[in-house]
Amino acid sequence: MANKMKIDPQIAETWEKLSKGKTEANWMAVEFKKQNKDTALELMGQGEGGLDEISKTLKQVPEKVIFGVVKVKFSDEMATQKGSPYVKFIYFRFLGSKVSVMTRGFVTPRLGSIDEVFPVKHLSYDIDENLTKFDQKSIASDFLRVSDNKVEASTFDFGPNQVYQSQNQKIVNNNKQPKNDYVPKNKQKDKPKVEPQPDYQPPQPDPQPDPQPDIANDDDKEDQNENNEEAPPEDQYEAQQELQQEEEQQQQDNNDNDNDNIDNNDNPNEDD
Repeated sequence: MANKMKIDPQIAETWEKLSKGKTEANWMAVEFKKQNKDTALELMGQGEGGLDEISKTLKQVPEKVIFGVVKVKFSDEMATQKGSPYVKFIYFRFLGSKVSVMTRGFVTPRLGSIDEVFPVKHLSYDIDENLTKFDQKSIASDFLRVSDNKVEASTFDFGPNQVYQSQNQKIVNNNKQPKNDYVPKNKQKDKPKVEPQPDYQPPQPDPQPDPQPDIANDDDKEDQNENNEEAPPEDQYEAQQELQQEEEQQQQDNNDNDNDNIDNNDNPNEDD
C-alpha cells in the first residue's frame, strides 16, 4: 500500500483563483517529489504567459515529474458578439525522459490522487520534453473533436500573442469528428463494392414464355373417348370381320342342310 502523499496547501488556493478567474494567471504547475519513502506534491509555479511559457519551462526539466493546467479561451460567432469567450482547461502530466526508474515506480500508483487535485479538465495530455501534439493547432483540433456542442469556433487564445485561427472548423452535434479533420481508414465507412463491368455487352434475346399445355374442355374429351371406342385397333377389326364371315358361313351351311332334309322328305324312296 502506497504511503500517503503530502500535498502543499497552496495548490488548492492557486487552483481556486485560476478556475474562478480571480487571477491574471493562465497556467499553474505542481511538482511530484520523492525523498526516501516519502512523497509530496508541491506548487512549482504559475504564470500569465500561457502555453508558450509553460512549454518552455517543461523543455528545460527532463529530470522532473510535473502536473498542471493551462487555461484556454476560444469563441465562435455568438461568443464574439457577446464578448464572453468560452474557457477550457488543458491538463498535462509531464514525465521527463531522465526521470529515474524508482521515481516512476513511486508516481504510478499515485496518479489517481494527483489527478483529483485538478477537478476541472477538458483535455488531458501525457507528455515529455518533446511536447508531442502539445501545440496550438493540435489542441484546437482536439477541442473541436471532443466538444458536445454544435460549435463553429473561429479563434483560440492560448495566451499573449498566441491567437490561433481555426478557419471555422465545424463539428456536428453528436458527431465528435471535425468536418475538416482527417478520418483514419479504420474509422471510415466501408463503401459498397462495385463489380467491374465489361466494355461491351452483347444484346441478350428476349426471354421466351414457357410453353403452356393444351387444355381440352370436357366435350372434346368425351368426343375423343367415343372416337377411341368406335375405332378399335386394326388387328381387332380384322378379327371381328373373320369371325363374322365364319358365322355367316356356318349359318349358310346350316341352311343348306335344312334344305336337303326338306327335299328328302318331299321325295320319299319308291321302294317304300
